[in-house]
Amino acid sequence: ELGGKYVWRNSTSRSDLLDYEHKSSIGALYGVYGFSYDKYSVKGGIRYEHTSLDVAYKKGNGDDFSLDYDNFVPNLTLSYSPTPTQNVSLGYNMRISRPGISVLNPYRNTQDINNVSYGNPELEIEKVNNVQATYNYYSLKLMLNATLRYSYQDNGIEQYSYYEDNVLYSTYDNIGRRQNTSLSLFASWAVTPKTRLTLNSTTSYVDLSAGALGYKNSGWQETFMINLQQNLPWDLKLSAMYMGNTPSATLQGET
Repeated sequence: ELGGKYVWRNSTSRSDLLDYEHKSSIGALYGVYGFSYDKYSVKGGIRYEHTSLDVAYKKGNGDDFSLDYDNFVPNLTLSYSPTPTQNVSLGYNMRISRPGISVLNPYRNTQDINNVSYGNPELEIEKVNNVQATYNYYSLKLMLNATLRYSYQDNGIEQYSYYEDNVLYSTYDNIGRRQNTSLSLFASWAVTPKTRLTLNSTTSYVDLSAGALGYKNSGWQETFMINLQQNLPWDLKLSAMYMGNTPSATLQGET
């Protein structure tokens, strides 16, 4: 399979302080090849992306700038199906995230002279490498998915603050290093022909650091959802759901 894609965006922002135009274009080409033999299958591919970004300040309250990014994004999946209702796979993929104008904008907001914030036009695209093992089971009454995933990122965009001449400055840089190991479980069980119970949960351990600043944080986090649905007469459905999550670690605290 071969393909291409082109995206063009033109955004403007107007205010008393700023009036700027933000143009971005993304061109991508990709290729994927897959084959199967008996109970095994392999699928791999690569995508090339070129991103161009131009920012112009109409009121002269900032310096115009342009950025260009080039990225190759690979992926590979190996699968094995021991029975028609089961599948096991091992895969690798990369995910990229482009910095937005809010973190790129170098204009210094000095409305509060004691707290100055600004962006960083030198930011790079964030890259996350993922390795995961997945097990799937399907039957008329039960659907089960379990995924063990490890993600690694060494150029995450993080906001940080520092004092200089009794002024607090806040900006962004590619200083974040993030490791995340998680186990995700999904189950959907038809208890009766009219009753279904669904469970979705993720347990993970995250390790964050920014060596340039000496910051470090880590911790366990959990998200959980359980849903019970009952089909009633006259095409009515009654459902009860509970969702929750524990605090998640950030570089300088938690949310």
